[in-house]
Amino acid sequence: MAEKLSLPDLPASPMFIGDERIMTIEWQEFFRLLFKRVGGIDALTNTDISLSQVSEMFSTSVDYSKRINKLEKQLQMLFTTKSYSKEIQELLNIVAFEVYKPSEGGPISGVYTPALTNVSNISASTSFPAQYLRVGKAVTVSGLVVITPINTVATLLGVSLPIHSRLDNAYECVGVAFTPGTSSLGAAIVGDPANNRAEMQWIASGGFVDEPMYYTFTYLVL
Repeated sequence: MAEKLSLPDLPASPMFIGDERIMTIEWQEFFRLLFKRVGGIDALTNTDISLSQVSEMFSTSVDYSKRINKLEKQLQMLFTTKSYSKEIQELLNIVAFEVYKPSEGGPISGVYTPALTNVSNISASTSFPAQYLRVGKAVTVSGLVVITPINTVATLLGVSLPIHSRLDNAYECVGVAFTPGTSSLGAAIVGDPANNRAEMQWIASGGFVDEPMYYTFTYLVL
């Protein structure tokens, strides 16, 4: 059975104080204990080393918004030999809430180019830069992909997420897509829990004809 990470008790005090956004002593102690709990400088496994870096990332005052972005990318590279990533993701959500309170910077937005996976009935696919907006735990994405389907059958395309989430159910990621060139050619977008990504599902027109699909979906950061 995979080892489960037990987080130290979360402090009741605010995470930051003052206009300079200095982390409080209570939260610095929290991250020090977390660093120690996952092995600290004596960490032996790749997972523990990664998590040591995660906990150390917030132990000193720098630009926390950049650290959040770096941490989210690092979470996607964690090894799965221990069931740590779920707990660290929950911690990330707590820190992100403190860093990105509406009165102190507001929602998070950005642009990324989704990685596409041709799951079924697709000979080629092209990804274009997409925009995303995160408010709390909800992330909304919109963009364009061009698909070259093979036949007029069920077609599946995997679309990566801009911010990592460990989806447990298909309904935790929901959206739609349409092409302007073909009458009533639309697609459903649902979560793919097995791969932690969105999946576009539709009946393609087939015939190796490019189909531009304009899409939008919303999912939860879990």
